[in-house]
Amino acid sequence: NDASLIDGMVKLYLERFAAHDRGHETIDGLIATHTHDREHYMKIIASALPLLQMLATGETGLMLAPKADDFDDEREIWDIDKIIKQKAVLYMGLDSLSNNIVQKAIASMALSDVAAVCGAIYNFYAEKPDVVLIIDEIAEAINEQVIQILNKGRGAGFKAFVAFQARADLEAKLGNAAKMLQVLGNLNNQVVLRLEDSDTAKWFSDKVGETAIRVVNVSNSTNTTTEAHALEFSGSQSRSIQLEKVPLIPVKLLHSLPNLQYFMRISGGAVYQGRIPIIEG
Repeated sequence: NDASLIDGMVKLYLERFAAHDRGHETIDGLIATHTHDREHYMKIIASALPLLQMLATGETGLMLAPKADDFDDEREIWDIDKIIKQKAVLYMGLDSLSNNIVQKAIASMALSDVAAVCGAIYNFYAEKPDVVLIIDEIAEAINEQVIQILNKGRGAGFKAFVAFQARADLEAKLGNAAKMLQVLGNLNNQVVLRLEDSDTAKWFSDKVGETAIRVVNVSNSTNTTTEAHALEFSGSQSRSIQLEKVPLIPVKLLHSLPNLQYFMRISGGAVYQGRIPIIEG
């Protein structure tokens, strides 16, 4: 039967190849999977198997893993490297609201592929292309590969734009504050619209820094005495100016920004206030 045939092939490989250091790690991995206790193996992949079935079957499977030898499928096959070389645009609407599990898996795979191509460009390309990577709701797609792109992607010509609602979203997904700060530390330029989250608003306010304002103190006094003439009186006025440090952009101001207005801090510390125009078609 098939099981005996496979066992025989495994034995032949182990005796003639692996025992003489002529094996291959890919085959070794397949043999380890085949010889692993089946019951224990099914427990390990119980959660992953349904996800793999969703990604590898139906229309989704054909999009993610097209068959190159299917000549009836006239759709062109693209990969990340080809997209970059042809200066094309790839838009992926992952629809996390409808199917969050599949969305996260596809986002993780796609961004891992982007990171791999980014590494190849960094290491082997003489001329670095201009690549723009935009990730909306980054907390839904953040992984170690994305962090590496943010950290080292500039050397491969990558310009990354990421958007998120609150710092807490990143911390919850990454599991600790240190990883969250690593991500935020790689964002050289920050643009914020109205923020409801005080923690994120405080982070941006601290990044912007402080400014000095003039505080003017004015005092007036008058005085009359009974010993002098009734119409005699004295008066004084004093005025002092002091400098006081305050946040350049207070947290309360970030909470009350009108729609489409924003603050922007660019690398080097320059700060701007602006308004996003409404384009009428």
